[in-house]
Amino acid sequence: MRIWTIQPADLYEKFKTRQVLLADGRYGWQNFKPAYRWMAEQMRRRLPPSHARFPWWGWYRYRGVRRPKPDLRDTALLPKGQKGVRLELDLDDRGILLSDFGQWHNVLNNRFCSHDEAEDNRFDQEEKEADYRYDRPRPEALQSRVLASWERIFDLTGGDPEWLGKVSKRAIQATFWELRLQDVTDVTFFTAR
Repeated sequence: MRIWTIQPADLYEKFKTRQVLLADGRYGWQNFKPAYRWMAEQMRRRLPPSHARFPWWGWYRYRGVRRPKPDLRDTALLPKGQKGVRLELDLDDRGILLSDFGQWHNVLNNRFCSHDEAEDNRFDQEEKEADYRYDRPRPEALQSRVLASWERIFDLTGGDPEWLGKVSKRAIQATFWELRLQDVTDVTFFTAR
């Protein structure tokens, strides 16, 4: 499967020497660590075993079917002015976990992944009735449903297109355990905007 990953240019220099890199979990934003751990656990359940602890992130479809490759003119790829590299990889499908990038934001923000607007509104109403506020933990029964709903990020064709967008236009991210030089098919250097 062809995917792309965006990385700092200095990482690529280390990569050329080492040939295989495992992701380093120290650099993720602290507030997102629970979501990253959840994704790593999903990978352990769904992919062949690995001794890696943290996943690499890449793109299977950056802007849907017609624009799968990340556009280096976009502004959120790396901090502005940082030298970066877009690596095109050819990976074995069995070692990649694909998920809906839009729905992933619900996992990052500890939110319910709904299939449609009506379901989202119903869940919001249940939170109000339970007197849930964002500055304190969600009641256990509701939090269990939130966690269960996160499985939906792996359903790449489900949900209401009016709510989640057309399937052909959805951004699909790819997580994988190892970055191997032998899998690189193209390298493009850029300066982040």
